[in-house]
Amino acid sequence: MLDMPEDLQLAPSSEREVTFLVPKFHLLVHIMACQSSFSFNYTHGVGRTDREAPEQGWDFLNPVAGQTKEMGPGTHHELLEDLMGDRNWKKTVGIGKTLLHHLKTAVPTCGEQIESHHDFEKRLGSKIVEPWRRDIEKWEADPTADNPFSAVVNTVSQNSICLELNCQEGLLLAKGKLKLFHEHVTSCVLISTGLDLEEQQRSLAHDTANLGMHTTDCQRLMLVQKANIIQNKVNVWIDHQKLYCPSASALHTGESNSLTDPIAAMPMINLWLPFSIGSRATCPKLLQEIEWQLQHAQANDALHDVCANLQIRVGVFQQKDCFKQGQRAMTRSCSILAWLQDKINKCTKRYRVARCALMALAPILNKAPQDWSNSICELRDGDIRPISVREMREMEGRRTISWIWLVDGVVATVGQSEVINDSVRLEWCKSRA
Repeated sequence: MLDMPEDLQLAPSSEREVTFLVPKFHLLVHIMACQSSFSFNYTHGVGRTDREAPEQGWDFLNPVAGQTKEMGPGTHHELLEDLMGDRNWKKTVGIGKTLLHHLKTAVPTCGEQIESHHDFEKRLGSKIVEPWRRDIEKWEADPTADNPFSAVVNTVSQNSICLELNCQEGLLLAKGKLKLFHEHVTSCVLISTGLDLEEQQRSLAHDTANLGMHTTDCQRLMLVQKANIIQNKVNVWIDHQKLYCPSASALHTGESNSLTDPIAAMPMINLWLPFSIGSRATCPKLLQEIEWQLQHAQANDALHDVCANLQIRVGVFQQKDCFKQGQRAMTRSCSILAWLQDKINKCTKRYRVARCALMALAPILNKAPQDWSNSICELRDGDIRPISVREMREMEGRRTISWIWLVDGVVATVGQSEVINDSVRLEWCKSRA
């Protein structure tokens, strides 16, 4: 740095302040803590920018890769210098036109955003907004303070619930208060394994349904092997289930007698988990309580996966429309989109199954609807949509977005004036930014 001309040297560390941020396109693949701490959208004093100009320059050079790989080092370097210099020159001479275009967009939009934000604050009320304003001003003055753009309330995952339940069982085992009917299988292991087997059966049913008209013997062999493995796991699991829930054995016996081809009917086999037993037979309440917690966590996980894949699909769509040309590139993009849609469909199915289980268990366990139905809502096909570019540009208080993006926190209910949905706080912070 000291060898650079004086006008290009940075000021001494005591006279400068450097803020490190991550360009928008690359920020999406970072963890949520990075997305809230290093975003250009949330940093004080930063206007509308994506800061991807260096990356766009390299993307502009991709078409010349076929030429440069045949060149020597000197010619290769000179060609890149010429192309980059040409692009930078065009950017410099066109800066006036670019700024004018952005200015024409920014002036009317700025007024609309300010008016909409004030309207949002009026509807929330100063009593609610003022603590949020103090928090965000404190964070702007000191970035080491608590970040107001980070969600305070996190949803519970299936892995965290399994960990908690197994820890509880470990304490009971140490005290000698837990009844074990199998040395390797506890109640929690039984139910969590059953949920995994249900997911494997749904995956097998999906693969079977997607077989084409001209399947090969190799494809059919893989499905049969997969079905045999699952069948063996199910048989072992049913033996364990009979130890903890003997009444389920009669249900399995009646079903197995009606199957002429167990392998072909594999995706349709009912494991008779506590939610599906219902009033058909008696089931220990402990198993029902464990399944309730695991199904609730599974619904949260599935909904999170739906949202994550929707956001990834938006990025693929934008990249395909802006940068992909030619049959090979378009075919590859379409294959990726089809793969993402398949993942979304699987996650949607998993969520709906978990919600049906919760609806069946709720009256049995006397669970009040307001305790769970506000965050585990009915997922319609129309709800499975991303936050589009148009919706992101609209005002946070008025834009119409799917409920799946607003379930991170605890929903405030009537009579809980002090409890405000954490997602509403995040929406206000983003609107202010």
